[in-house]
Amino acid sequence: VGAYDVVDATNFTLVAKQVGNRVELVGRVTKVHTAKTKYGKPYCFVFFNDSRQSVKLNIWSEGLAKLSDAPSQAWVGKWLSVQGLVDPAYSGRYGTSLSITITSNSQLRTITETEARHRLKSPTPTTGTKATDNRSILAGLDTTPSHTGGRRARGRP
Repeated sequence: VGAYDVVDATNFTLVAKQVGNRVELVGRVTKVHTAKTKYGKPYCFVFFNDSRQSVKLNIWSEGLAKLSDAPSQAWVGKWLSVQGLVDPAYSGRYGTSLSITITSNSQLRTITETEARHRLKSPTPTTGTKATDNRSILAGLDTTPSHTGGRRARGRP
């Protein structure tokens, strides 16, 4: 059992429920897009589906510099296990995407299809109700301001 919820990278709805949480994203690469920013820095998007609601990896120049194997078209069809924080949705002219930004080589692991299917059927919750879910933790915190002064907090009248 992994440290994070395992989420199917092709299921936009399940990934959307994990925004702001660290997860293990498992999926097969369908597309790799490499380009340069307007400032000439390289970046790469690795997609797990080809729809207007996509799940992808963002790998900016700093992350690319830390990878031992730079993403290429050879990645298409490979299965990946990716650990990271699910970024808020981005909507643009090509649709809406959810992503994990890669900043370290240790976040990515190539796995077999057999292992991917095994990881995806593991009994970990993917509904955002796990005790380590950031939203659940924050909701459980008492945000009511305390009206006890410093002396009263120590049990003095």
